[in-house]
Amino acid sequence: MTTYNDKTIGIVASDGRFILPYCIDCDDVTFKASYIVASNIKCKGKITALFDLIVVGDLEANEIDVKGRFLCMGKCKADTIIVYDEIWSEEITAISIETNSRITAQALKAKTIIAEGSILIAQTLDIDSTAESKKAIICGETIYGSGIVSTPTLFTGEPLDLDDGEDAVFTKDDSANQISRKLTTPADSHINSTPEENSIQMGEKNFELENDYCGYLDFVIAKAHDDEEREKFKRWKIILSEIESNYLSIESCKNAVQLIWLSEVAGSDHFRNWLRIDEMFIMFDQHFADLIHDNANEIVCTISSYSELLRALSILQMYGDIISKEVYCWIYEQLISNLGLKSEFVHKRLSEKGWSSHA
Repeated sequence: MTTYNDKTIGIVASDGRFILPYCIDCDDVTFKASYIVASNIKCKGKITALFDLIVVGDLEANEIDVKGRFLCMGKCKADTIIVYDEIWSEEITAISIETNSRITAQALKAKTIIAEGSILIAQTLDIDSTAESKKAIICGETIYGSGIVSTPTLFTGEPLDLDDGEDAVFTKDDSANQISRKLTTPADSHINSTPEENSIQMGEKNFELENDYCGYLDFVIAKAHDDEEREKFKRWKIILSEIESNYLSIESCKNAVQLIWLSEVAGSDHFRNWLRIDEMFIMFDQHFADLIHDNANEIVCTISSYSELLRALSILQMYGDIISKEVYCWIYEQLISNLGLKSEFVHKRLSEKGWSSHA
């Protein structure tokens, strides 16, 4: 058996994790720290990770047991996969998969799946026996195979191709303590809606109550129609994660650019009825209003690149009306000063010529 820990020779420490350039093929391997493996892993026996495990390449093993998060940038193949946190992989092939969180993949083939969180598949889910999720199963294309599906909510981009059709789909009714058959696809409840409206409705129905913005954004990322939209949703996910992490220590937040990025998310149709997102926006807006009133010198508006500056100005133009007026004016003047111009001059030129033509 091969063991990797914080004393292993040849590793590099980075942000609380250890980077392993190459993993030697072996019978069994144990990671006793959070590891990023910058190569493929091929193991004839069992892979055990006591913390997070991130694999940059492909992974093949008989059994995988991860006590933290498991991310595989390539293809993952194993008989048994047990993960205590989320699973993310490009493609997964397994006999049995079990996780206490969600599963995100481009494509997934398994005999049995049990997930406490959502199962988010960009393309197809191939199930031989059972696929069970306590939250939702969402596929960009379809679910096929000879198995059955059990989940509160099922959403597929194309009609199901299960051997038993709709009879293979079950939704749990906890209030009645019964199992009822139900199918939810764009062909029924959302027949007259656009793809974006379908996504928004899915978010409000299945993710908003628990403020599961990560699950929802993973879903819309998988459904994005182009790279630009996909990158926008990825950026939103990072923004909301940073905002939520700063929520309880908001007094230390001094960079007003966070409010700009948050206004784009809170003002978008995708989060129009999310109470938790509105609550965070209102608190951050009031926080910067108080700072401007008490000591504006403490605030910064740090932009790292010219493209970010243009994006910030564009967001202010589209969503600035939801920001408090005094905060908006302060931020706008700071952004314009980065261009070496006076805010009054720029405002007059845009008013005369129009934002879309000359911004």
